[in-house]
Order: sequence, then C-alpha cells, then structure tokens
Amino acid sequence: MNRLALLPKNIVYLILDFYIYPLTTLLECIPVERLQESIYRNPMFTEYILSHQINHIDYTYPVQEQHRFLLSNNPNAIEYLETHPEYISWTMLSGNMNALPLIEKLGPPLDVLNWYALIDNPIAIPFLQKHINMLNDDHWYYLCTNPCSIPLFEKYPHRIRNILSRNPNAVPLLEKYPNKIYWVKLSDNPNAIPLLERNLERVDWFNLSENINAIPLLESNMDKVEWEALSGNTNAIPLLERNLDKVDWNVLSGNTNAIPLLERNLDKVDWGRLSTNPSIYRIDHNQTQIIKETWYTEFI
Repeated sequence: MNRLALLPKNIVYLILDFYIYPLTTLLECIPVERLQESIYRNPMFTEYILSHQINHIDYTYPVQEQHRFLLSNNPNAIEYLETHPEYISWTMLSGNMNALPLIEKLGPPLDVLNWYALIDNPIAIPFLQKHINMLNDDHWYYLCTNPCSIPLFEKYPHRIRNILSRNPNAVPLLEKYPNKIYWVKLSDNPNAIPLLERNLERVDWFNLSENINAIPLLESNMDKVEWEALSGNTNAIPLLERNLDKVDWNVLSGNTNAIPLLERNLDKVDWGRLSTNPSIYRIDHNQTQIIKETWYTEFI
C-alpha cells in the first residue's frame, strides 16, 4: 500500500505544493482537480508536469480564473503560457520575474499590464524606458524603491522623489543632486555612511541607529544614539551588550541576532515579541535532507 495515502489530506496537499513526488504516487492520494491546481501553483511541479506530459493530466482541463492568476505568476510556466496565451492573466504576468520576454513578444495592449508590478521588477527597466509615457506620478514614486531604477532617474532627475534617498544604489546620483536628498530617509541607507559622515548636522539619529552599517559612526557619537532603534539593529549586538541599561528589551526581543543575549537575560524578554522572531527556530539542513530522503523511500 502507498504509505503516503495514510497521511492527512492537508499534509498531502502541502507536499503537493512544496515538494516533487512521482506523480503516480500522488495520484493515488489526492483528487485530480487538486493536482490540476498544483500544476499552476507550484513552479517545480509545473516544470516537471509540462515537460513530461504526464498522461494522467487533462491538459484541456478548464483553467478557472484563480488558476489563471496562479499560472501567470509561476516563473516556470512561461513556455507553456507562450503556447497557451488564452490562459494568461496580464495582471499577474506583469509581476512574473521571467515573463518580460514573453510580454514583449506577445505585445499586449499596454493598458492591460500591471504597471505597479512592472516597476517593482528589477529586470523591467529597459521595458519601462521604452514605455516611459505610461508612468504616472505614483509609478515614479514607487519606482524609487527599485534598486535597478537609477538609470531612469539619471535621465529624468526631475522625477526623483524623497523615497529615493533610501535606495542603496542611489547615493552617487543623490550626490549630484544634493537638493533632492531627503536626509531622514538617507540616514537609513546602508550605502550612505560616507555622505552622512560629512553632513552630521543633517542626520536623523533615530533612522541612523537602525542603519546596519552605521555602528562605527554611532560609536563615535554615543550621545546621539537612539537606543530604541538601535535595539532592533541586527549589527548592534556588541554595542548593546556593553550598554545593557539602555537596551529596549521589547524591541530587542524581535532582533534576529539577539538570541544569545536574550538567553542570558530571560527575565527581561518580551515573550510576545520573541514569538515573532524567526531566529527562535533553528533549521538543521542536514537533518532536513535526511527526512526528505526518508519520505522518498518510505512513502513511495
């Protein structure tokens, strides 16, 4: 008997969404419509199923609207979508990191694309350059957060918004246009430390205290440190250990690098905040591999 069939259905569904199993095994355990949906949802399954043309799968199975969204967002479904454009959701495809060549090849009406998704795509900058007239003021604002957008702002500096000061790749451009600098956000920019050191009177010390690259600068200006913000800074643990009386233990309990320090000060831990800290879980990748191999041998 297939031991995978003994598992609760919700567990089998999770396996289906996140792991590859021989499809003959899965088909014994789950409804075919659930397997159909996982063709669209799981990139690994999409690549496997579509490349092997598994006989059990009905490739004429009607693609429902929610499946069109899943399929169009699947980075491994591009080749399939190219031959089945009727299944494309342009809204979701616009945010698919692998879909730009397909979008350019099929040339849909520009107004069906999701431009907010495109401006968030690091590889979409040349495409945006060719269709610059499609960008409105809101698009330009959010484009400031795209680390690859700097060439566009070099060409259109009048489009710079204050949030660009937080973009780690924007510092050389901002130095050319100092009037465009928003110092509050620049103080949180990890690549802006030399510029901030030359303009200490403009620094926002709360944001600088959160800046992971600012520890040496903060150590030289201890009277200006904002300890609440510093307690959440993942690179600040040695400095915090030397100033335990100033630590904000609520914030520190959520700091992913603070577990050893928290273990030595259990009476100060904010347990609610700690429960949101991903570092309280430790993944043994070697054991995970052993478990994965065991699943393959035991449940097939």
